[in-house]
Amino acid sequence: MSDAGDQVKESYVQGLEAKAGKPLEELLAIVARWGPGKHGELLARLADLGPFEVAPKKANVSLRRRKQFALLGPGSKGRLEVGVNHRSAAGTARFEALGPGKVCSHRAFVAAPDDIDDELLTFVREAYEGAG
Repeated sequence: MSDAGDQVKESYVQGLEAKAGKPLEELLAIVARWGPGKHGELLARLADLGPFEVAPKKANVSLRRRKQFALLGPGSKGRLEVGVNHRSAAGTARFEALGPGKVCSHRAFVAAPDDIDDELLTFVREAYEGAG
């Protein structure tokens, strides 16, 4: 890395440590203890669907085949919001139907690993199959 690059990196690390009040090594240890989180857990479970593109966006992650079939992003209360494009499905207690003009047709929330269950995976699988 160039001297300028080293200076930028050092400045960034110093700012991060100052804001967090912890050294970089301690911050990295905290992140490692968190593990993959809800987002990583869901992506790992969805890997069985077959090939699809994971496209990071500004605030979300789009899952696409020819068309987008799901959108993962931050939800309220620390939950993961799972938007699903499954236009032919009716809304349910778990999968809220969203109105016309929305990016996704339905959404559900994942608050804990147990929320990544057969019902959620089946709903996303149906959207995946419809996305061609």
